Amino acid sequence: MPSRSADLSEALIFDPSETLLQELRIFLMRHCGLDARLHTTVDGFEFDLSRPAPSLLVSSGYTDGSGLALMRRARALGMPSFILFIDRQNSPDEAGDGFAAGADDVIRAPFTLREFGLRLRARLGPDFVSDDDWFGRAPAMALDTGNRLIAAGCSRAAFLTPAEAEVMAVLIHRGGMLVTRDELSRRIDKCEWSYGDRKFDVHVTKIRKKLKDAFGKRFVVRSIRAEGYLLAESPLADRVAFAQEQSD
Repeated sequence: MPSRSADLSEALIFDPSETLLQELRIFLMRHCGLDARLHTTVDGFEFDLSRPAPSLLVSSGYTDGSGLALMRRARALGMPSFILFIDRQNSPDEAGDGFAAGADDVIRAPFTLREFGLRLRARLGPDFVSDDDWFGRAPAMALDTGNRLIAAGCSRAAFLTPAEAEVMAVLIHRGGMLVTRDELSRRIDKCEWSYGDRKFDVHVTKIRKKLKDAFGKRFVVRSIRAEGYLLAESPLADRVAFAQEQSD
């Protein structure tokens, strides 16, 4: 069974839903430290044997059976990846077909990120999935290596400066909980915050503008008077409407 080693730091995900792909990418980036490559179809895909094997392979059941064929190829090549099969058809035989094709586990759609995370934790151990709160409170967003802020269900992104990205990384990690200026200072600058220092206020002001430009009213960084900041997301209804708006 694979572990979170330097040689197994990638995930491959195949599913027809771009929204689900982005949700899973953000989850795996934030809570498993995996860089996910996303594919809406299996057509034309070939494993690159010059690259390290992915730590995780997630494949949906496609009506043409290509997802099952992909898993068979992975096993025939001797890839040590943990394979999770998404049962989309809900037919009596699909879950069994997934296991027969080489899946280590099967999850039936639709599913929540909570179930997805708990399945990985149950099968791969607590070290594979972090202890962060991924039960729905944390906004579904993440930073990639280029300081680009991405959000589930959105094609747009916010481009942050390195300093802004440091602040945002702490807010995201705290997942909807209050972050004090002193906490930001300790985690970013490795020192106590000095009263009157407005450095973080300046960064947050710029972050707010970039969030609004990229995501509209979906996300907000709230200021809690005399305490700090809190990253929040609009209610689910607004979030769905926003995702639809972005796709129009």
